[in-house]
Amino acid sequence: MTFNDVTALATKASGREVERITLDDKEWIAAKVPAGTPEAMARTTHSPPSSPPATAVAGGAGGPGTTTAPPR
Repeated sequence: MTFNDVTALATKASGREVERITLDDKEWIAAKVPAGTPEAMARTTHSPPSSPPATAVAGGAGGPGTTTAPPR
């Protein structure tokens, strides 16, 4: 399952448009720290240098700009 699949499922389940956005490392950390994640933890959860940028789903259950993970 890809993030595009998760976005499509979230759109269908919620009945509203959910958009996949990609954040670079600086944007990821800048979003996580004000939300209460310690900067050191935010840095350990962003993508490693050899990986693609971190992905977030905007408009999910937490509102615009929040990150979500697929259900377990």
